[in-house]
Parts: sequence; structure tokens; C-alpha cells
Amino acid sequence: SGRSAVGSSLVELTDEHVAAIEVAQVQTDAPYDLNDIPEIDDGTSDPKTDGGFMAPARFMAWAATQEQPLELVQGKAVALEASIRMGDRVMAGLTACLHSQLKDSSWRVFSSHTYVQTARATLRRAGLGVEHVVANDGRLAERQPLLLAEILTPITDPQRLEERLSEYKALSGLEYILVPTAAIFSVRVWRRAKDGRWEDDLYKGPDAMVLLDQLKVAFRLADIYGRGQTGSK
Repeated sequence: SGRSAVGSSLVELTDEHVAAIEVAQVQTDAPYDLNDIPEIDDGTSDPKTDGGFMAPARFMAWAATQEQPLELVQGKAVALEASIRMGDRVMAGLTACLHSQLKDSSWRVFSSHTYVQTARATLRRAGLGVEHVVANDGRLAERQPLLLAEILTPITDPQRLEERLSEYKALSGLEYILVPTAAIFSVRVWRRAKDGRWEDDLYKGPDAMVLLDQLKVAFRLADIYGRGQTGSK
């Protein structure tokens, strides 16, 4: 079967860099083998400027030395869109909300410093995710994200966001995708139905309640936005 990967170096939201990233194999719908990815560049060029193809392992080692947050898209290093404070605040609220309800469970929240491999030579950095971490012997289990989230801000490129969501939906183990809007009380939630189709619901207003049954998580939008946030429009 095919494989994907989630980096296992988890850091706090306040950390600016990640020193090293380990890769854990998980299942996805697209068959490939990391060992089959060619190493075309010789390691001396800057792939961001020279256009060199990078295998995931080499990209992660190189990206850890860069100050600018980067993703790997079809073998090419791509700069992430700049974050804005209102978006960071909402994602921090969502992270805190999920963590508080999952801290005693077999699930944990990971930040945007963790890579999610969605294709043979594509590594995405979701806004946050939730993964399973407990094995019977107490070691880390194979990681497979159950939930991924992305923030929608005034500077988000709609086409790039749609590409990311399409890649996420192809991950066989994923059950939830959350897309909060930074400027207003609004969260769109995609859920995978039993027949494999994705269904979405839009929640608006501070008192709207989101239920994530598989995680046994429930929260109001006010819990992640705070009462001081602009109302729904």
C-alpha cells in the first residue's frame, strides 16, 4: 500500500524554528515509495532560487536551516503565505481548545512546524493537526492525522487553499478538515461520510457549536475566537 508521512518534531506555537524533523510512515491512497524519489540536486545549490528538485528528506534538512517557512510542492520549495496576527490568534485559540480536551486521550495536537506528506514529493504544513500517538507498549504509534486545519485570512490565495484541501481529502485516514475565517466568527468543517464522500457544514456566530464525534470534542466558536472578535457577517 502507499505511504504518507507526518513529521514528529512537535514544537510550541511560540517557537520560530524546528531543528530536526523525523518522518513517520502512515497510509494514504497514493502508492509510492520514498526510496524511489530521485536526488537530482547535489546539495550545493539553493533549491528555492535554482529550481532544483528536492526529495522530502533533503528538503526537510535544508528547510530547517531557513528562516522563512517553506513547503515542498511537487519537488519544489515554495514559500508559505505570510501569517497575520488575527489568523495566528484564532489558530492559537483552536490549538488550546483541542489540546485541553485531548490531553488525557490517545490523540495530540501538532503545530504548523510539522510536515504532512500528501503526495510523492509534496510536504504541506497545515495550520494544525491531530494525530494518534499511543501504542500498546507505550511507544509512539504510527502517525496518521485524523484532523487538519487551515486558516482563511484576507491574504489567503483561494486557489492555493483549494489545492491544499484537495490533497488533504485524498489522505485515507483523515476524517476532519477545519477552516476558520480569521476576521469573523465562521468555521467551515468537512467530515468524511461513511461512504467516503466529504460533506461540509458552515458554523457562524460566537454561540455556534462544533461537534467532532470521533475525537469526543465539542467547542463554541467563542471558545476559539474570544468574545472580542468581530461578529459574523
